[in-house]
Amino acid sequence: MGAQAENATVFRGGHIEGSTTASRKWLLTTNSVIKPAFSWSQICVTELAFRNVLATLHVFTPFLHVVHTFGTKTSDKQRARNVVHCHKWPAHGFEFCYNIRYFELNGRKRGNPWSLRQTGMYQNCVLRKQSRWILLNYSTYIYDRVSEAFASANVPHCGASTLVPHLFLLSAATRSWNLYIEALRHKVMLIEQKTYLSGLDQAPLHEHSPLFSDIQELKRLSDTISMAFDVINGQKEISVRCGDLHTSLALGHSDCDIADTIRMLQADLQHYHEEMTSLSRTTAKAEQLISSILAIRASNKLQTATDITQMNISDLHLQSRYMSVDAQNLLQSLFSSTIVDDLEDGVSHIVLYLEITLPLLLATVVVLVLLEKGLPKRTWLRRLLRQKAQGMQTAVSHGSSWRSSISRASALDLG
Repeated sequence: MGAQAENATVFRGGHIEGSTTASRKWLLTTNSVIKPAFSWSQICVTELAFRNVLATLHVFTPFLHVVHTFGTKTSDKQRARNVVHCHKWPAHGFEFCYNIRYFELNGRKRGNPWSLRQTGMYQNCVLRKQSRWILLNYSTYIYDRVSEAFASANVPHCGASTLVPHLFLLSAATRSWNLYIEALRHKVMLIEQKTYLSGLDQAPLHEHSPLFSDIQELKRLSDTISMAFDVINGQKEISVRCGDLHTSLALGHSDCDIADTIRMLQADLQHYHEEMTSLSRTTAKAEQLISSILAIRASNKLQTATDITQMNISDLHLQSRYMSVDAQNLLQSLFSSTIVDDLEDGVSHIVLYLEITLPLLLATVVVLVLLEKGLPKRTWLRRLLRQKAQGMQTAVSHGSSWRSSISRASALDLG
C-alpha cells in the first residue's frame, strides 16, 4: 500500500517506516497504516508518533472513538461496538471514520476456525484535491483489496472514486458471510436432528438423546448469532453512510456506477441478516424443544421416585401394623387369658402390660434377693418345719403304743 501512494507512512511494532514514489500521481496522496502485532492486540505505535499523525492529517476528534475499540482483548465481546462518524463540510468536503468488524477463517487446525477481525478506517477528503487516509489493523486479504482500491481510486473520469476504498473494504469484509452462516447452520442442524429423533422414554446415554450440554451449546450459538447480528448491522450502517455521501455530495457522473454497487452491497447484507434471523429462530426452537424433553423426563423420574417412596411408606405402615398384632398375640400367649381381647375401647395395652408385669417383676426381685442373702437361722419357716417334724415323731410314737395295746388285748381274748 505504501508503494502505491505519493506519501505513505506505515506503523508496525511501534516503528515508523516511510516510503514515497513519484512514478505516478494519485488522487489519494497521504496514507497511514497502523498494524498491531496480532489480532486484538494493542496498536503498536508510540503515543508521540500517533499524535503526530493525527496532528499532521488534522484528524477530527470522533476518530478517537474508533481508536478506543482496539486494544488487548481476551474475548470478542470486549469493547464490541460499532462506531461510524461523518462530518460534511460546506465546500464539498468531509471527514469519515468507522470501525468495521468481520469474520475470517484463521487457518488454525484446532478450536474455532473462525475469528472476529476488526479494521478501522479514516478519510479526510477535499473533493478533487486530496484525500488523507488512516487504516488501523488489517488482514492480508483486506490489505490487498484496499491496496487495489487506492489504485482504482485515481480514475480521472470517475467522479465517485473517492469512495471506492470504502466499497472495496466493505466487499472484502462481507465476502465470508455465506461460509460463516453455513458453518453456524451446520452446528445447529446437528443438535436439531438429534432432538427430532429423540423420544421421551429414551435413556440419557442414547445416541440421539438430547442432553443439557446441547442446551449449553445452543446458548453459545445464540450468543454468536447475536454478535453476528451486531456485526451485520455495523456493516449496513457503513453502507448507508457511503450512500448518503454519494448522494449528498453530488459527486457527478460515475462510470464505475458506485450507486449500484452500494445498493448491491446493501441487498447482500439484508439477505445475510434474514439468514441469521432464520437461524436464530431455529436455534430458539431447538432449545425450547430440548428444554421441554428434559423437563418431561425429569418430571417422569420424579414421579417414579415419588411412587417408590409411597410404596416404601406403605410397606412400613404394614410392618408396623404386623408388629402391633404380634405384641398382642405375645401377651395372650404369656398370660393365657382373653383379657386382651375383652379390652374396652380406650384402654391402653401398655397400661395393662405394666399392671401385670410390674408386680411379677417385683416378686421375682425379692425372691432373688432372698436367695442371694440366704434364710436367717431362726426364721418362722424353720420353726414351722421343726414343729412339723416333732408332730410327725409324736404321731409315730402314739401309733406304736396303740399297736402294742391292741396286741395285748388280742392275746387276752384268745386266752
